[in-house]
Amino acid sequence: MENKRELFKSRKFIVLFSIVLTAILLGVTRIFPQLGDIHIMLLPVLSLILGPFAILGFALTEFIYLMISHPGSILLNLLIVSIFFIGNFAIWKLWYSIMNKNGLENPNFTGPYNLIKLFIIFLLYALTILIFFDFISAGVMNYEFKFDYLSTIFIFLIVIISTYVINYFKIPMYTPRIQFKQFLPKKIYPIFLILFFTIGLIQTFFLESNYDILMLVITIFLIIYLLKPYDGDIFKIKHNIAPNVFSKVNISIVLIILIISIITAITDYILGLGNGENNFNIIRTTMFLFIIISIPLLFYLYYLEKNVTEPLNKLSEIMTESITSIEDHSKHGKKLEKINVNNEIKILIDSLRDMESDVIKHVQNLKKVTSEKERYETELKLASDIQNSMIPKDFEEFHDKFSENGDKFELWGTMKAARQVGGDFYDYFQIDEDNIGFVIGDVSGKGISSALIMVKAMTLIQDYTKQYNDLSKVFYKTNNDLYEENVEEHFVTCWLGKINMKSNELSFVNAGHNSPLIKLNNNDFEYMNIKPGLVLAAMENREYKTHIIPFKKEDTIFLYTDGVTEANDHYKEFYGAERLKNIINKHKNDNVNNIIESIDEDIKEFCNYKEQFDDTTMFIIRAK
Repeated sequence: MENKRELFKSRKFIVLFSIVLTAILLGVTRIFPQLGDIHIMLLPVLSLILGPFAILGFALTEFIYLMISHPGSILLNLLIVSIFFIGNFAIWKLWYSIMNKNGLENPNFTGPYNLIKLFIIFLLYALTILIFFDFISAGVMNYEFKFDYLSTIFIFLIVIISTYVINYFKIPMYTPRIQFKQFLPKKIYPIFLILFFTIGLIQTFFLESNYDILMLVITIFLIIYLLKPYDGDIFKIKHNIAPNVFSKVNISIVLIILIISIITAITDYILGLGNGENNFNIIRTTMFLFIIISIPLLFYLYYLEKNVTEPLNKLSEIMTESITSIEDHSKHGKKLEKINVNNEIKILIDSLRDMESDVIKHVQNLKKVTSEKERYETELKLASDIQNSMIPKDFEEFHDKFSENGDKFELWGTMKAARQVGGDFYDYFQIDEDNIGFVIGDVSGKGISSALIMVKAMTLIQDYTKQYNDLSKVFYKTNNDLYEENVEEHFVTCWLGKINMKSNELSFVNAGHNSPLIKLNNNDFEYMNIKPGLVLAAMENREYKTHIIPFKKEDTIFLYTDGVTEANDHYKEFYGAERLKNIINKHKNDNVNNIIESIDEDIKEFCNYKEQFDDTTMFIIRAK
């Protein structure tokens, strides 16, 4: 189909196509003489849609036909062909010259406006043919041109149907590509056009002679008009406009009336309800009734298009534009004001304006909220970076600094927040030459407030651990400080330990935290069965108990928060303490970093690698 469409862009193909089509139609008229000069009737279809080159192909074929059938005079035959060429070229030119309120566009009948335009053009065409009718009949011996009112309506119907077919298959129409030179001022051309048809009307209804001079004058006027330049940019002609549903209904009504009128006229003629002059009167009466019915209807449809379809189309086009600011809203308002209607569409436009105003307010509020959200997320990112910077990760550097005279311990830890900031923490630090401290904690809740409590708790615990030798005293002081300014009633579960490398002892205190897993004397990891104290920041002046156990070579303690044992994928049960114990014993002899990595991978697998629900923190230390 695409290749076929491309053919109609070729001028040579258009000429050949019109020659073949005209030859076929001429053959049909020879076989069925009762059809009359059907090729003459169909010529306007070629001229309007395919342009001057199609008319040229017709003229060549028609001239050859006239020379064969009426060989009397070359000049007369040439004059006949020239007249038809000029008349049909005028149809094509008129389409691109008059009533172009929507700009230049290909012939289409998507609404009553173009139907009215087409109707006017073909009335002028019919008048042109009638002007030359007597001249042709008188000038060419034995030549009879059969053209009547029925032919005009028949042509009108064929053009509409043909154009619909061409638009449906998207066949290119020939549009003007070359601007004629401006011979005279533009205001002169309408005068020529008016004179041409005025003289034609006078000749048709009043004059009986002087055909030669009259035809010469009319031809000169018509040629001058045909040389009028096109207005607008001829390279921006609209192509293949699809009609809307309303236009299809309107045009269908007109087509039905046309078809009924033609069928009625033909039926009356065939049935012989009259003869001779009576047959002509029947056809003329039928056509008169068609005009009485169709023209008011056509203008009524035009009124509907002007006040309903066209405003709705403009409204639809305007509303497709984006509205993101007050300026856009103002521009839309100016465009909508140009839709000058005083019916229900006006109410619709006002409603749309109100809706636009509400949308603008919503967009502005949304921008404000989005800006606040972006600022909040930036602050959260900064808080997350600060929090992560406070969690120590210099495991090897810390060991090397503390163990200058030998390999005394190894340690590792990880903290993963469920959100950008979390309440979990771990910490390790040197207390003196013989002691190192380490701690793990979990602040209730999530977000910024929990992170602030976490920072405060870490700072207090490290400071008090260096001040007090007894860890229970550290928690006593920390608890009171946290409780004093605990506005949002957070609490902290915490486990604090201290290893003395000289005495090989582990001191620890537990404030409501999960029981650690500990491996002693090269045995498996087991949970420490020691009752914890009350969580920090829940009650003032709480006493805590310090526990001391031996902690020798290869002894290991593993600390974690409840985000480990309570990990889940929303379908299964919690990860659980038993599974944690099994996996850590499976890797109990691995390096401490491998132990944590193995547990972390097992948790991910258990949760089907979905997003974690809670903060997850682990810390492990082994004596060497």
